[in-house]
Amino acid sequence: MAIKSDAAIYALIERYLKASKTPLTSVDLWDRSDIRKAEKSAEKVSDRLGLLWRRGLVQRWEIRRPDTRARFGYTWKDEAAKADSTPRMLEAVGVAGYPRRKANVAIIERDDCIVLEFDKFTITVQAKG
Repeated sequence: MAIKSDAAIYALIERYLKASKTPLTSVDLWDRSDIRKAEKSAEKVSDRLGLLWRRGLVQRWEIRRPDTRARFGYTWKDEAAKADSTPRMLEAVGVAGYPRRKANVAIIERDDCIVLEFDKFTITVQAKG
C-alpha cells in the first residue's frame, strides 16, 4: 500500500473494497462494526477513501442511489474492471481540445482573449491596457 501510515483503518478499507463486487460508499463501510471501532465517523472514512483515491489505489465511481446521500463509491484499483457496469466513471475536467462545449456555452481561447458563446449572446474577455 502506498500510504505511509500504520492506521488499521487502511487495511480494513482495502480488505472490504477488494472483497466487494460493487463500489462501496463511505456509509457502506461505516455500517461495518470493525470500521466503526477504527474510525470516528463516516466523514472520516470518506476522507480516508479520498486519500486512497488521490494516491491512485482506488477507482472512484459516481453513485446515484435513493438510499444514500453519498456521491461516490469506490473499488480497489485491481477490481475496477470487474465492477458492476451501473456506476459511471467520472469525466476528467479541462481536457485539451477547443472549443470546449457545455450544454449552452462554447469557450474559445484565442491569443489575446477568451470568448464565451451562448445561444443568444457572446462575451469577450480581454486584458486591460
